[in-house]
Amino acid sequence: MIENKRLEGQKIYLRPLSADGDLTNYFKGINDRELTKYLEAGKRRHTVKDLQDYINRMNTSENHRLFGIFLNKTHKHIGNITLD
Repeated sequence: MIENKRLEGQKIYLRPLSADGDLTNYFKGINDRELTKYLEAGKRRHTVKDLQDYINRMNTSENHRLFGIFLNKTHKHIGNITLD
């Protein structure tokens, strides 16, 4: 597992998400209709449990890796990327 790995750029870094981590910004973003209007995820409201279940599924998948995208200066979670 790659749970402690982090890839850093000049302004952002990527790191694996944890279902027991702070999901506040993820929860706000995934339920923001304007942000998600063109995404499959924007078709319904999500609960924190939905997010935790999704993260756990992705973290145990043999074919997918889910990373959070964070700002270097503030460590604010601004998005996700999935590698297949």
